[in-house]
Formats: sequence, C-alpha cells, structure tokens
Amino acid sequence: MDFLEELRQVLATSQSEASIVAWLESSGRATEFERLAEASPLYGRLPLRQPQIIAWLADSGALDIPFGIGRYAHHWKEFAGEASGEALYSKLRQFRRWHSMRIAWREVNELAPMRVTLKELSSLADFCLQTVFQQVWDKWEQKLGTPWDEENDVPAKLGVLGLGKLGSEELNFCSDVDLIFLSEGQGHLKRGERISGTTNGEFFLRVCQEMMQVISKRTADGFLYNVDLRLRPEGAAGQLIIPINAAVNYYFTRGQTWERMMLLKARAVAGEKDVCGEFLELVHTFRYPRHPPVSLPQDVAAMKQRMEKEVLGEARLQLNLKNGYGGIREIEFFAQILQLVHAGRYPFLQTPSTREAIRQLTRYNLIQPELKTFLLETYDLLRRLEHRAQMRDEQQTHDLPPSGPDRARLAKSMGYASEEALDADLKERRDRVRRNYADLFPHTEDHRHEDEWGDFLGSGKASAFVQSKIDQWFGAGTEASKDLHEFILGAPDASLTREHLTLFVDLAENFDEAFKGLARPLRTLRRISRFAERYGARKQFLKTCGLNPSFFHVLCLLFDRSEFIFKLLCKHPEIMEELLLHSVRRQKSRSDLLDELQHGPKDPDAFTRWLWLFVKAEQVRASINGLLEDFTLVDLEQQLSELADAVLACALDRVDPEGQLLVVALGKYGGKELALGSDLDLMLVGPSANDDTVLQAARALDKLVSYKEIELGRTFDLDFRLRPHGQDGPLVTTLAALKRYHEKHAQTWERQMLTRARVVAGDPELERQFETWRQARVYETPFTEEEEADMDRMRERILTEKTKGEGEDYRAFKVGRGGLIDIEFLAQRLQLRHGRDYPQLRTANTRTMLRAAADAQLITEEKLDLFEKAYTFYRRIELHLRREAHESVSELPAGDETLHDLALWMKLTPANFEAQYREHRSAVQLAVAELLPSLEQVLAPSV
Repeated sequence: MDFLEELRQVLATSQSEASIVAWLESSGRATEFERLAEASPLYGRLPLRQPQIIAWLADSGALDIPFGIGRYAHHWKEFAGEASGEALYSKLRQFRRWHSMRIAWREVNELAPMRVTLKELSSLADFCLQTVFQQVWDKWEQKLGTPWDEENDVPAKLGVLGLGKLGSEELNFCSDVDLIFLSEGQGHLKRGERISGTTNGEFFLRVCQEMMQVISKRTADGFLYNVDLRLRPEGAAGQLIIPINAAVNYYFTRGQTWERMMLLKARAVAGEKDVCGEFLELVHTFRYPRHPPVSLPQDVAAMKQRMEKEVLGEARLQLNLKNGYGGIREIEFFAQILQLVHAGRYPFLQTPSTREAIRQLTRYNLIQPELKTFLLETYDLLRRLEHRAQMRDEQQTHDLPPSGPDRARLAKSMGYASEEALDADLKERRDRVRRNYADLFPHTEDHRHEDEWGDFLGSGKASAFVQSKIDQWFGAGTEASKDLHEFILGAPDASLTREHLTLFVDLAENFDEAFKGLARPLRTLRRISRFAERYGARKQFLKTCGLNPSFFHVLCLLFDRSEFIFKLLCKHPEIMEELLLHSVRRQKSRSDLLDELQHGPKDPDAFTRWLWLFVKAEQVRASINGLLEDFTLVDLEQQLSELADAVLACALDRVDPEGQLLVVALGKYGGKELALGSDLDLMLVGPSANDDTVLQAARALDKLVSYKEIELGRTFDLDFRLRPHGQDGPLVTTLAALKRYHEKHAQTWERQMLTRARVVAGDPELERQFETWRQARVYETPFTEEEEADMDRMRERILTEKTKGEGEDYRAFKVGRGGLIDIEFLAQRLQLRHGRDYPQLRTANTRTMLRAAADAQLITEEKLDLFEKAYTFYRRIELHLRREAHESVSELPAGDETLHDLALWMKLTPANFEAQYREHRSAVQLAVAELLPSLEQVLAPSV
C-alpha cells in the first residue's frame, strides 16, 4: 500500500489548506512519512482517517520539539475542548495515539535521540495517568465527600507510584505501566462539617478501580495503557491500596532483593505526589542500603536465570531483546546491581534511570568510560529495535522478527547493509553485555563459608576461619557456639535449617562493624536474642536485621550501652517498630514535638499511658542520635530538654486550660542540660497559693507527667523541693510570696539557684512579672561578702558530707575536688558578682555563661578551654552512666569491669580514661582555687 499517495488524495479530498500540502511535500516531510508508514502501518493509516493530525503537525511544529508535561497540558486543553465524562476519555485515547505517532515519526527519522524519545513517552503516560486520576477523584469527591485524615484533621491523600520503565522515565511504545497505590490518613469522608459512614479506604478503592478501568479499556480509539498492579506488597493477593506505614514496614521486614531493584525505579506519577515522596524517603535505606547483603548479586543472578527458563525458554533466548541473552534486562541489571552495592555511599548513583546510572558509574570509577559508551550505545540500539517491533501495530512484543523479509526490512530501516550485518553486530554486542554482566558474580562456591558456619553451629567444631571471627567479635578464647545458636534459632533445641544459616551469614557480614567498639559484645548478642523473642518470628527478625543493617547496629549500641533501654524495648518492641517507620536522625524543636503531642488520645487515662510511651520513644530516639554521633553532647542535652518542655507545655494545657499556673525549670533542666533519666527540678507559681482550682491543676500536672510503669519508671520524675520552704512549703507559690521569702528567709543557695531558673510554660504576663523580679533579685541586688562566704561554706559542706569514705573523693566526679560542681559554682559565682555590669552573663546554661565570662575578660581563654573540656568530659561520664541505669549518678563505678565499660563507651582505653580523668580533676581544682582564693584550702588535697 502506498500510504503517501493515499495521504495526498485524502488531503486533496478534505480540501486542506495549500500550506499544509506544501508542508508535507517540502523539507523532506513526505519521505519522513513514508519511513514512518513503513515502520508502523498503524501510524501510517492514522492520518488517512484523521487528516487533521497532519494539519496540527504542520501548524504546531510538534515534530521539531520535545514534549514534556507542560506542552502536553497546553495541547490537551485545545484538544479536549468542552468534552467531559466518557467523551473526554475517548478524546484522551485519541490524544495518546496522536502523540505516540508523533514520537514514532521523530524516532524513525532520527529527529530525536533515544533518551528524548523515552522521556517523551514517559511524560505522555504521566500526563494521561494524572488526567484520569483527577477526573475520577473529582467525580467521587463531588458525589460522596472528601476523604479525611481524622487523626491529623486534614484531607487524606492517595498517591500513585510508578515503577519499572515508567518509574525510570524510559517507557517504550507498548510498555505496561507498573503502579502501586499509596494512601495516607485513616478516617471517613467529610462533606462540610458532616462525617459520613464511608471510609477513606472505600473511597480510595472506588477511585483506583475506576481509574484502572478507564486506562485499560479497549475502544475504537484504542486504549491508554495496560496496567500491572502485581508489584505491590504481597503481589496479587495484597491490598490494592496500601497505607504508606504498612508499605514501609513490609519492605523493611519482608522485602526481597527483587523488590529492592523494583524500588530503585520508583517515582511519583499521579495523585498526591508528596505521599509517594514521603514513602520513598522512608524506604531510602532499603532502596540504597549502606551495607547491602553479600548474597545480593547471587539473588539477582538467580532471578535472571528464572526469567530465562520460565518466561522465555531456550528457543527465544536469542530473539528476545528484553529478557534474552545479553539483552536490555542484563544491561539494566548490571546497572542496578552496582547501584544496590554502591549507591548507599555514592549519592549520584541514586537515580531511577538506567542511562543516568550507567553514566554516573564512571564518576566513581566503578566502570571505565569506554564501557559506559558501549553500554549506552548498545542499550539505545536494543531499545530502538524493541520500539520498531512494538510500534508496527502497537503490540507488546520484545522479539526480533524471524529471519527473512521482515528482519531484512528492519535491518535496512536501522541503517544496516543486510540482515546478516544486523545479526553480526547484535551478536557481538550481546556477547559482550553477557560477559560484563557475568563478571559481577563471584565464581567460588563457598565464598561466604556457609558450610563452615553450619559445622560450627551443629557440632561446635570451629574451622580456622570461624574461630578467627569469634575471636575478633567476642575476644580470644570466648565460647560462643551456644549463644550464636540461640541467637539464630531462638531456642536451644531448634533445628538449624539452610534458610536460618543463609540469613545468619548475610547478617554476620555486618558483625565486624556492629561489634566494633562494644564493651560487652557477647552480652549484647544475648540481649538482642532476648529482644528478638518479643519482636516476632526469629527468621523474620534475622531477615529484618539483614535487610536493614543500620537497625541491627543501633540495637547493638543501645543494648551495649543501656540495660534500661534493653528492658524498655523488650517490654515495648513497638518503640523500635515506630522508629523504623519514621525519620529517626533529626533534631526536633519544641514546636515539632508539640505538634506530635496534639495527636494523642482524647481520653485522659489513655493519654497518660500514651504520653509515657511517647516520652520513652523520644528518649530512645535521642539516645540513638547520640550514639550514632548525629547529635553532639550539647544537641542531646538540648533535645532531651526540649522534650521535657513540650511535655510540660502540653500537660499544662490539659490540666490548666485557664492558664493560671507558671512552670519554672531549675537546676540542670533550667540550663537545658538534661541527660537520660534526669529529674525535672520545678517550681510552680500561681495567682494564689490556696486556690483549690490552682492546687487541683498542680496536682493533676504532677499526676499526668509522673505516671509510672512498673520496673520502667515514670514519664518524668518531678522534684518540687526547691520551692520556698522546701517540702514544708505550699506546692504552688505566688510571686508575692516569693518576694517576701527572698527578703526575709531565703538562703544564699536559693539566690544562687535562681541563676538557672527558666520559665517553661504558663501565662505570658505572669512570666514577664516573674522574670522582672528574678533579674532584680539575682543581678541587681549587690552580692555581699557574707554571701560569698556562704557559698564557700556550702561547697565545703557538700564535700565533707558527700565524700566521707576512702576513695570517694576520687570517684565523685560531680562533687569531689575539681569536679563538675566546682565549674558550676564558679560560673554562678561570676554571675552573682558581675551579672549587674555584664548582662551577657545572665544565662541559665553553664557553657554559654563560661564563654560570656571569657568575652568579658573575667576568665582567660586558656581557662575557658580548660573548663569547657573538663565540663564536657564530666558530662559525658554522667550521660553514659545515667543511660546505663536510668537513675541519678554522681560517682564513678566502684567495680573495675563497669569502669572498663565506661572507658570503652568514651572511646578510651582504661589507662587513658584514668589519666584524662585525673588531669581534668587536678586542672579544675587548681584553676578554681586561683580564681576563688577563698576556696584554696577547701580544694587543697590533690586528686
């Protein structure tokens, strides 16, 4: 059939403008059309039935420019006109075919490179999917109402994730579009202020089902796309719409290697794209593991072999361009294997595009530039051949035509002299692709020593390799077979299977890094084994740890450093589940925490229990950041203090809605220097000390924030003993009573205490009045010689009472000579002496105050450096010891073993720890005595 001649007749019959006919005849457009019609009779016939397409191509210049979403949208607005409902979908099918023909025209005439063709086809699919999604969503929203996220009181969301060729923006002419539907927000539909009985899930299902029906429907105008939803969690048996948290949990606990590879090519294509973005951020470490399982290449190889045997069979290995020998899939798998192995460390490899991944492999010297060029050229050639096969009749095929006229015609259209020339070039290229692909896989059978581990775990007999690993992990001469056996199986009498062994060997690849720096690695392994009993099935636990080595590493750090956190997580393993699903490694502001606290249960009793768990989870999260060194010591203190601030502010809102109480933080809490397990020193100020309403609010605050779970302690331990008259005084004081007390009864230490007072929550006007009085009391009132002497006597009394026994002064890093308290007392003494003249000294934080004192030249830079280093050293000691036991601590442990652990936690040898400790104590002792000569005799005995 002479398509060109027939097109000329059609244009003449349709009385097209002369300019359109001239356009076809000039500049080689007629020849281009002939090439298109030869490559695709389907597209050759399209202008014969719809000659207006030629007019559009002539007028718009659409053959000379690539189309992205913006250009598609602009053309669609004109193309769709006023169409709606089914008529609109019919128009969309025509629109898709028009543009498929335009893209094919550009490709067969080499008007666009392959990368542009792939992007244009992918953008066209994106546009069609979003158009259908929006039409269907709007229809059901108008009928039923808006899906509502009742927990957050915002509209619920549905996002569409594109995978495969669509996700990588490398779609071909007849690709399936692989999709996953992700939702966020549980609840019911809302119309105005009325909540209906229809759930969000029912609404989402209707949208999804109708969208699939529209996209896949076959009509006289063709269809949009074949849709494949089988790549979702659980495959065809899984939920059609998956909440993002459930999806994240699935991949981290049950995800397989093929699902990692699938998610490498994932991106948002329709719906609420921020839902997909949040999901991809949450599964980032699954997609791009920093420590990929060693078995990963073998898993990929096995998957490819199954494709060849089950999908193709031997007969089609050479014909199939996609899954066959040295085909498109092997180039994609080559890139993806290297991405999975290296992209966790190399961010430029984190791309869904095969072509871009191959380009970036040379950036990190993972392949040579010459190989990059070869792979890109071969990939483009194979994709062009695949396109020619598909565009002919818009049929989903990946096979070369059989040898004969069709293959010869294809060879000629691709610029080859003959069918034989095409075959020779393809064979050479596909052979080399296969060699490069095969080179990625180890050739030794037992490179992971699985059989040696199996013998050891079965009989206890260790090979040289196994013994070297046990010595490295747990120390020379350690008997570990029983502990490892129970860690793997969960019970001493359980049988070891090959699956257990493989999971263990995968995980054990991370032991070198995970056990490095632990004080008690074998004890830690036992604790993890105990935790695993509460976590779920042992195989599932091993798989979770293998898929997410950072999770295992964090467990090792937590359980080595803290018996308290170990007990907490064994009783509440859901804390780690929650932390797995959310971004752990970030610092939260008070505002962030308050936002999260607003979403607690409405019921008061349920909220009290929920608040306890929320605080413990946040404390664990902060501990993780401290252990991973994402937080500095100051960051950690700040985060724990912000948490306490947010909890008290939220609690005060609940128990004192009229805002009568003022909550004032004192001590370390006032200075925002909390550690794990710190008490909260507080003072409550109100309009009246005897008002029943105010007292009830104060007691309710104490009850809510002091909720206790057996063996695991309180939400926070609140300490109100620093109020006027201590325990004998009223729980709530007034500003007037404070003034009278400090005029007549207060001791010097109580004035000193106010240097670290900080309002946490309460009435702004009362806060202003309190702060005005505090500033005057602490800084405007002269600091007398008698008060100076009182501070000396107090320091001497503390030393005498707290360090009576032999060796107690040495161990007392807080109150001993040259200890933490000497630095704090010095800072507060300088504030009381000089705060009137130097306003910058008026801060509750010790470190900030010391820097301000140096700026004011009250201490030298040399002494500032000395005090800062010693203060940090002491605070690190306190942090580690508090985290271990979750209770107040002021002395070094008496036992050598615990002291040894402390040294290792601080990344020191025991000898180095002792040397640094003595050095800091002596230096602080001498420096404080020099600055405060009145204390010279008190601090005189050397450490």
